[in-house]
Amino acid sequence: MIVGLSVGRGFRGCLDYVFDTEGRNDKIIEVIGGNVIGQTPEAMISEFAAAFRHRQSISTPVLHISLSVAPEDGRLHSDTWDEIAHKFLAKIGINMDGSYPFTVVRHEETDNDHIHIVASRVNIHGDYWRDSWSLKRGIRAAGELEKEFGLALVSALPPTQADKAGLDKNEKKALKKVLETGAPPPFTKQTLQDMIDSILHNPPVSVTHFVAALEAKGIEVRANLSATDRLNGFSFRANKRAMKASELSNSYGLSGLKARGLIYEPTIDAAWLRENGNAQLVDKPMEARTIIYENGDVYTGDTLNDRRHGEGTYLYSDGCRFLGSWVDGEPHGHGHYIMADGYSQLVYYDPNGGVVPLSPFEPPDDAPFLPPAPSPGTDLSPSDPPQRPRPSFRNPSP
Repeated sequence: MIVGLSVGRGFRGCLDYVFDTEGRNDKIIEVIGGNVIGQTPEAMISEFAAAFRHRQSISTPVLHISLSVAPEDGRLHSDTWDEIAHKFLAKIGINMDGSYPFTVVRHEETDNDHIHIVASRVNIHGDYWRDSWSLKRGIRAAGELEKEFGLALVSALPPTQADKAGLDKNEKKALKKVLETGAPPPFTKQTLQDMIDSILHNPPVSVTHFVAALEAKGIEVRANLSATDRLNGFSFRANKRAMKASELSNSYGLSGLKARGLIYEPTIDAAWLRENGNAQLVDKPMEARTIIYENGDVYTGDTLNDRRHGEGTYLYSDGCRFLGSWVDGEPHGHGHYIMADGYSQLVYYDPNGGVVPLSPFEPPDDAPFLPPAPSPGTDLSPSDPPQRPRPSFRNPSP
């Protein structure tokens, strides 16, 4: 069973991907389990948002898991998949009491029978599920479930063989020790190629799974990311030796890996890479700043490459403000839009620039804490105010 596990910022983007709302792929999509009542992305978002309101400071409230079986396992019954999903969540330490909202969606394709689990990392009591070893636990859990349900054993990475061409006597001796004792393998190009081959033997494979599987074998992985979460490549390190993926051969560079089935979803994988320390930014470091715009708007918060990026507050000249996350200058994911009169609304900015209201406007007494207006700063920017929620979103009670 191949495992993909990652966290993300927005339920809308994740659910749109799982339900293929744009119809990019020819597949049968079926909701087969979970504890949310809704059966569509729109209905599910409101249920996930209800739990998220208990811990709105969490920047990555989405947990996205994919599980797929080997071709030789054929097609599992939906009830079997549902049972596997529940047991998998229990084994990684989430939702054992049913308090974390989640849904299980099955994708039926010709040669890749698999499911997606979308869950909230915040439960209905405001508790927050955090586990930096979650994918490694997931790989272990998949191995246990393979044995329990009689599935092909594909979750464990096969050991590197000592009879590969190009290994000298000392390398073969070291690899023999690996097979006998489980010690970390020597870091050679051949070893790394074998590890990558074993991970990609049953595509598609997410970047999250790819990185975690290598680190489970003692290889330190760094993904080179830009400020806009563009993936530029990988570098590896073990036993004090560093190596770039492109040094192995064209088949192991980023384009070659993608051609062999490596899948990169920026809204999901980039958040996991950053949270787990696997992201190596190729831009200027992030810094906190106050920026005053010519139209009177003021931004106070994180910036990257002189653009709004991270967590920050944008104060409009008319007294309205937005508190939330930013990516490359624009609002991204969940946040609060607060009117000048104190009415507030939870909103979601999707990656395509759309704005989705997640709650009705609430009266001032229920509005979140408003930080003091930022003091004037020295940074000036000509005119690049972010997109604001459509005026129709403002519908306060009389």
